[in-house]
Amino acid sequence: MKLFITLTLMLTSLTTVAAELSDDPNTMLQQLVTCEVTWKKLNDNYWVTSKIEDFYGNHLTRERKKRSFLPKQEMNVFGINVVKVYPSVGLQPGFMVELDTSISNLLDVVVINGNKMLEDCNSDKTICGKKLSKTESVMALDERGRVFLACAYPYQK
Repeated sequence: MKLFITLTLMLTSLTTVAAELSDDPNTMLQQLVTCEVTWKKLNDNYWVTSKIEDFYGNHLTRERKKRSFLPKQEMNVFGINVVKVYPSVGLQPGFMVELDTSISNLLDVVVINGNKMLEDCNSDKTICGKKLSKTESVMALDERGRVFLACAYPYQK
């Protein structure tokens, strides 16, 4: 009986973490690029990984010969149109979206729980970010007019 209760509690806690990810594709993508899915949850929870894999399969199409994905239907993050989705941030694991906006507009709308997320910027505001923990950072990048919002996890060798 104790084993049954323990297993039930473990399964409930695992599925609760996956349930924290929204079923709405726009909200889920926003959760991914703002690091609401921690590195630990991503690595340690099968249900979270499975839900993210389903999201990629159901809502994105891999761009031919590239490592980016295109939305199958219109998607947005913070109300801004998503152009492409990337399953990494350069060589770092994470999630990144290319958005159809300017960096200044993006910095104004990226607000989580009433707090502006991206206030630390370089002098020309082409890179802004915020370290959320020892392992997660949210950043906005303006690379020659292309604007990205990303959640970067620690680099793995």
